[in-house]
Amino acid sequence: AQSNNITIGEGGNVYVVGQTDSTSGTNTGQYKGYILKYRGSNGQLLSRREVYFPTTQATTMSAVKYDGDYSGRILCSGYHNESSGNIGFLMSINPYVAATYVYQWCVDFNNMADVRDMVFDSSGNIYCTGRVGSLNQDEGFVMKLNSSGSIQWSTIFGNTGQIADYARSIVMDSSGNLYVAGHISNPYGGYTAHGFLAKFNSSGTHQWTKHIGKNEASSGYETQT
Repeated sequence: AQSNNITIGEGGNVYVVGQTDSTSGTNTGQYKGYILKYRGSNGQLLSRREVYFPTTQATTMSAVKYDGDYSGRILCSGYHNESSGNIGFLMSINPYVAATYVYQWCVDFNNMADVRDMVFDSSGNIYCTGRVGSLNQDEGFVMKLNSSGSIQWSTIFGNTGQIADYARSIVMDSSGNLYVAGHISNPYGGYTAHGFLAKFNSSGTHQWTKHIGKNEASSGYETQT
């Protein structure tokens, strides 16, 4: 098993997401995603939910966030691997209904995306980031969804000739501007990577990009405000 992300939820409960080999039931022998819920005070396992898609070769859970300001929901993201490639997804679950949760909605992004991080505003809108494209030409993206999971806008960024733009983390400031961190592979020739920090306004319009470590392999993994 592999744990990929963690968040603190309602009442100090801890949620962990990742993937594990499936040894029984549907999709035996393939990775399944999982959501684990622990009591923060003593580490007691409160619930476990597997996540997989019927036609999927493998499912990976990449990120989990608690939206305590809006409705107390848990947002989870990742991708499932199909014959055509990776398909990103974002799902909302209600942690208050039953031990195994209730799915409120799940959105597939049918463009080979991996949703790596998300942030919310006070109206429950969701802003997420990750990568989109083929294995040989990935690009980063920023996307806004409303509280019901409907896409409002999306911005794809990256430069022609780069092997991959991989956005990994996103935060929002008090004015609604978005900041994304990640890495770019093969930006100046060769096979190294460098990190980047990019700013977008509340409508998804790119404002500026700063490159980090142009002359050595480096990546940006997390941003904070």
